[in-house]
Amino acid sequence: MRTRRSFQAQRSYRLPRVRLAAAGTLLALGLAACGSGEGSTGNAEGSSTPVDGGTLIAALAGDPQTLDVAQNSGALTIYVGQNVFEQLFQFDETLNPRPMLAEDYTMSEDGLTYTIPLREGVTFHNGEPMTAADVVASLERWQLVSGPGKLVAADLESITATDDSTVEIVLTQPRYSLISDLAAYVQAAIIVPAEIAEAAGDQPMSDEQIIGTGPYQLAEYTHGQRILLEKYPEYAALEEDWGGFAGAKEAHVDNIEFRFVADPTQQLNGLRTGQFHWAQSVSPDQYEAIKDDPALNVQVTDTGLINTVLLNHNAESPFSDVRARQAMNMLIDKEAMSTAAFGPEVLWTPLSGAMVFPINEPMYSEAGSDVYETYDPEQAKELFTEAGVTADTPIRIATTQTYEKYYQMAVVIQAQLEEIGLTAQVEVFDFPTMIDRLTSEPTSWHLSMTGFSGIPGAPSQINYLTPTWPGEYRSETMDGLLAEYNRATNADEAYEVVEQIQQTIWDEIPVISISPSKTLQVSSSKVQDLATFRPAVFWGTYLSQ
Repeated sequence: MRTRRSFQAQRSYRLPRVRLAAAGTLLALGLAACGSGEGSTGNAEGSSTPVDGGTLIAALAGDPQTLDVAQNSGALTIYVGQNVFEQLFQFDETLNPRPMLAEDYTMSEDGLTYTIPLREGVTFHNGEPMTAADVVASLERWQLVSGPGKLVAADLESITATDDSTVEIVLTQPRYSLISDLAAYVQAAIIVPAEIAEAAGDQPMSDEQIIGTGPYQLAEYTHGQRILLEKYPEYAALEEDWGGFAGAKEAHVDNIEFRFVADPTQQLNGLRTGQFHWAQSVSPDQYEAIKDDPALNVQVTDTGLINTVLLNHNAESPFSDVRARQAMNMLIDKEAMSTAAFGPEVLWTPLSGAMVFPINEPMYSEAGSDVYETYDPEQAKELFTEAGVTADTPIRIATTQTYEKYYQMAVVIQAQLEEIGLTAQVEVFDFPTMIDRLTSEPTSWHLSMTGFSGIPGAPSQINYLTPTWPGEYRSETMDGLLAEYNRATNADEAYEVVEQIQQTIWDEIPVISISPSKTLQVSSSKVQDLATFRPAVFWGTYLSQ
């Protein structure tokens, strides 16, 4: 018996454009902004009929290097790629997975077999129809290159195409999170043509291989300068307007041009002069000065990242000792660091040591908050001494100025370590290089900083809970809890395990969560209907005349 689940270096490359005889009529409804966003001002929510045409120029903080969102977890990659690629299921604005390229799914009574019929009429940007063979190849590659995909692989018996429009997934044991895993937007289970998935294998997809099913297609990628996306005329849109990453996606602007602009001040000046329509990295320090500027839309997104200090658990790192990790947590004044690095309080309050944003109710827990809230530099000094960390063993901090807040976090930590008689060396890299170094040179660093999604759909989507993520955190206790979560048969059972996972995070301290980080999204007042669920969601957005 089956239970049916329904859902409410500079190199230049120009892609050949798909020219089809007849452009299909887009069926999508405009994607409305997902709530006004706390602290948002301006008129990013249009009040008139959407206008088609024009080029939206977006200032991106750096060159993503790759647009392979299955393999790469960086924001630069995701901001561009989310407009190009789609998945079988994607999260709506309430963090429920909805069918995108899937029609729906059925699950067998024992929870082991999922049958997924595919939507009809979906084509890739090369003009070829999407088939079950493409889905199978894409999901097989996802298991090789993605943290969530590798975790799913451990429970997977087979993925097969039972016909051209149906995929069957068979598990070795029940996995409560499977549909949410397939909907994860970090290292996402994107669907690409089978020949591309097979050719790329476990390596990042090349620029030539960036072919998805989304409302925009890659037209040009000039590394070091810009990325140009253009409207895909044969996009197969849904009619349901679910918000978030799901449902209706209507491309109003003809093109989206991402220009690489590292300087936040240059980004803001470009908005004011009309050079840019959207900017990724306007400094949060500018919030009070610009929030009432009639020429700008100033929004605070509904979701964001958890600002996080990465700890290296490698045997050669002092943080392989839990006492050193406890000490580091006690040494950091979270409120002081947030004030110094993250801008106005509206962007990082309320302070919380939770692994997700409060909006993510199925995953939000305050277990272990007493550990998070402990600030005691003297006890931290004693614990460092017990762990063998002295002034003769400098702590190596890898950071970036691609995102100024991560550099400021490093500066604050260096000062706090020096205040208790320890030493720290800060090394600065561009963001893609830093991420690569954390993985490829695991003994070269002890601390780093980044942000993790505050809206994962399951614990398995929290990258740092697995040894595949930089830091090499390993825990039999955590592995057991992740397995127990996937044996859950209902939401109540799953939440009980969530609370135990949150407590274990603060018992073992794989990383140190500092504060939630909502994103300051600043755009020209010409930009209308810009969503606040996540930055750079450009479908549904249009430019006023």
